[in-house]
Amino acid sequence: MEVSKSVQIEWNEGIDIYMTHAKSSDPLLESFFSVKEWVFVRHLYCALIQESGFDYADRSVEFEEKSVILADSLASIRLDKSEFIAMAVNLFDIVIVGANNDHHSVRYEPWWHEFTESAYQLSRTAQIL
Repeated sequence: MEVSKSVQIEWNEGIDIYMTHAKSSDPLLESFFSVKEWVFVRHLYCALIQESGFDYADRSVEFEEKSVILADSLASIRLDKSEFIAMAVNLFDIVIVGANNDHHSVRYEPWWHEFTESAYQLSRTAQIL
């Protein structure tokens, strides 16, 4: 198992294509959590709820018993499952607050309510872990 790595995620107030910008000493984590599309957020939360892997664009997640493997077209990293859940919950909190503050139309998508409820439940799971 790799040593714990951190990532700082911020809502993007700018007008470029990213919704979030991530900063990390690990380029993969920085790339993975710098989000361009709501579809990625939707796939990620579904994967976490079901603990099933997914591939989207050049990113993928694979769940193992106690770890998660994140990958892009250039690299992969293995994280402790609880560490990854904490990172994902942080991302979800940031996009929920960002979408609410920006009055983003995604809040009216059919999946949004389920997503916000799931994010809350994941937050509780992360606290327990």
